[in-house]
Amino acid sequence: MNMDERPFANVQEVKLSLINPERIIRRGIDLLRNRPMETSSWPVYRKIIKRMLLDLQPDTIHAHFGPMGALISPVAKSLAIPLVVTFYGYDISEYALEDYWRAQYQELAKDADAVTVLSEQMKTEAVELGFYPGKTGVIHLGTDLSRFPKKSVNHPVRNFVSVGRLSEKKGHIDSIKSV
Repeated sequence: MNMDERPFANVQEVKLSLINPERIIRRGIDLLRNRPMETSSWPVYRKIIKRMLLDLQPDTIHAHFGPMGALISPVAKSLAIPLVVTFYGYDISEYALEDYWRAQYQELAKDADAVTVLSEQMKTEAVELGFYPGKTGVIHLGTDLSRFPKKSVNHPVRNFVSVGRLSEKKGHIDSIKSV
């Protein structure tokens, strides 16, 4: 996919099955112990991931979202494979408010070889969590708007749709103002 923009010959996407009897049992136990369900299956997943990585022999691991970085960090460290983690939003702005995730991210900060975030504000938040500033970079996501010619509208807009969560950062007010 997108080989013209990303000409990498040997990229592997690792998908994990969500149906796992051991995972279901661990979730139940974690609910009883009042632990976050997101991590209930981590020991199982780490074993599976480690086996996959031993087969694949990757040069680098890129974890999308902070929780996935926290999941794979011990495995990457045990195999001496560099780990890059990308935070995209809620994973650093909301999860990091919870003591559990703050502790997970502080551990991740010790082992991640590089961290990318989407804005300078997110970089500040990452550094406050313990990520090293020199290993934390900003990569803006977006589209080159020059690829889409501007269209003139000769009539008033009567209907307008904006799709997204009702949060300030989604820019609904900006969208309405632009129309």
